[in-house]
Amino acid sequence: MEKCSSTTGSSLLRAVELQTGFGNSLWCTSCSREGTWCSGNKVICDRRVRSCFVSRIENTLDRERKLMTVEGCAPSSICKHPLQYLNIGQGLYELTSFVCCVGDACKTAAPRSKYPGS
Repeated sequence: MEKCSSTTGSSLLRAVELQTGFGNSLWCTSCSREGTWCSGNKVICDRRVRSCFVSRIENTLDRERKLMTVEGCAPSSICKHPLQYLNIGQGLYELTSFVCCVGDACKTAAPRSKYPGS
């Protein structure tokens, strides 16, 4: 029986990465939590995804201010619209802000927390 050397093992792993596309894939944290931060597992993004995102969602839909943080793989479309505000009236609103990032920049990415002029 042939032994597998670490060189052979790493070559095999690299060949699998090249075949599957994982070697060049982006890895992002995937999480969702009430509050100003979340933590979770790293996930492999679709090959077409070029960045991760950190999002803060603030709303008063239940008549009290709630804040949620969501992180994951970012389709390019959300990076083009980093801040969205919906004023429902009577003090009810939803503010969603995104920051697109890659790698270590995601550790300190901070979406805007207030709508300008509010």
